[in-house]
Amino acid sequence: MLKAIIVEDEMIVRVGIKSMIKWQEIGYELIGEAANGQEALKMIQREQPDVVITDIQMPEMNGIELLSHIKNQFEQIKVIILSCHDEFDFVQQALKLGAIDYILKLSMDPDELAKILVHIQKLKQKEKEERRQQEQKLYISAEAMKKQALLDMLQGRYKWQDAWQKDVQTWSIALTNSTGVLICRVHELANQVRASKLELLLYSVANIARELVKNDLEGEVVEYSAYDIVVLADIEDQEEWKQCAHRLSNRIVSSVKQYLKATISVGIAVELGTAPYLSRTMEQAQLALQYAQFYEISIMHDGTTGMNVQKIRENQMNADIEAYKNTLIDELKMSNPDGVIAIVQLIEAYMHRHKPDPITAIGIFEELLIPFYQHDRTCPGKSNQPPKWIQYSSDAFIKEAMTLRALSHKFVEWIEQYMASLRENMRSYREEIKQARSYMYKHFRNRIAVADIAKAIGLSEAYLSHLYKKETGESLIDYLTHIRLEEAKQLLLKTDLRTYEIAEQIGFSEANYFSKQFKRYVGVSPLEYRQTQTKNLSSSYKNNQE
Repeated sequence: MLKAIIVEDEMIVRVGIKSMIKWQEIGYELIGEAANGQEALKMIQREQPDVVITDIQMPEMNGIELLSHIKNQFEQIKVIILSCHDEFDFVQQALKLGAIDYILKLSMDPDELAKILVHIQKLKQKEKEERRQQEQKLYISAEAMKKQALLDMLQGRYKWQDAWQKDVQTWSIALTNSTGVLICRVHELANQVRASKLELLLYSVANIARELVKNDLEGEVVEYSAYDIVVLADIEDQEEWKQCAHRLSNRIVSSVKQYLKATISVGIAVELGTAPYLSRTMEQAQLALQYAQFYEISIMHDGTTGMNVQKIRENQMNADIEAYKNTLIDELKMSNPDGVIAIVQLIEAYMHRHKPDPITAIGIFEELLIPFYQHDRTCPGKSNQPPKWIQYSSDAFIKEAMTLRALSHKFVEWIEQYMASLRENMRSYREEIKQARSYMYKHFRNRIAVADIAKAIGLSEAYLSHLYKKETGESLIDYLTHIRLEEAKQLLLKTDLRTYEIAEQIGFSEANYFSKQFKRYVGVSPLEYRQTQTKNLSSSYKNNQE
């Protein structure tokens, strides 16, 4: 309901205006009346009305002077002018000063005045909505600038403290002391939510975090990527942050699960940082998040002060994994898929117990592929062109499975496909081809020739060569070279043997010939292969995380 006052020096006119309008029915409350502009101005200052209906000719302060004061001090107030026939010049002056409309006193029509008042009411509602929208736009713009400042800070773009402090004041950023960092990631974002709802879901997670942060501490929450939000706490005491971070993380995890039906992992940097230089603190939180996500743990603290996980010496882990791998190779040679899968599941359980860092864990699974490649190239029944699904890409594998459980599941699926394909291939070859490949696989470390292979299976050298080429599309020597060079690749990665020593171990008589064959087959020299491959695992995982 709008508030109105009447300003008129003639009492009979004031009474007439009061009586002719049903004020409440059209949404108004008549809150006062004044006999001159001076009296009206005091009432306006005190009551802050929405509408003033005023005469022009009045003692002490006329309507034009009053309108001028209203325009300068109370721009939101709407004014209706009461005039006589001989005051048209004053009316024009009043309209220029912002009066909404005018009414002739001598021929005043109640319906006309009511119509003007209703028009003002609609105009006020429109102005109110426009102000609301403008304030919202300003708020959204300010929030966007604040978010960008926080993202710039987290990404290390502030080079000077002064520039950061200026933005802290400009955008009201609640980070003035030491800063605690935790990162939240919602698992369902990647696989279970449509792209159109990703932004909305992350926005909802961020809002939950903001509400909980308000209850616990001063700080900021920023949507850091398509999958992550970062909580920044303004806090000075290290021990207080440890307790507060764990309490806050538990509340975020449980609230997201309750209200959004989503599962979230949280990585906490235990050490406090100082904004805008938070690169080390962010790295700690990201490392903790990698652990939390990979092992599907709700909350994980960073490793700088000791992770709450069971430790095992690296050399002991290497020995244990190598033993599992050798058992897997034995099961693979016997073409026993159940045995192979059982070993993979034992390795998964082993890593869940001891929790090596995710890069090491993924590296272990990558190494488990090597026996399959070797088997695929050397086993009897190997087809000339392996199916496309066998062409494994570690980058793609990691992107598809970002938890240990998912990685193991994908690996088991891969094994099942591989073994099915192998059984199909084994049925398609003649027995002589299977025997030739089996012999080469067992004796490739010796300096064997085609004649040795033919003699072992009771065929002439010429007939076996012709038969093998016809069946497989490649020569016996090509296949033997493949076996040897696959072994060479493993020796280059796993040992410190020199090139000539590796050549001797895999059946080459000359190191130079071995190097030429290796480069023709792999594309780089043995030394280049050793140097580049040792860097691939870490960089692959790091790029995928980014």
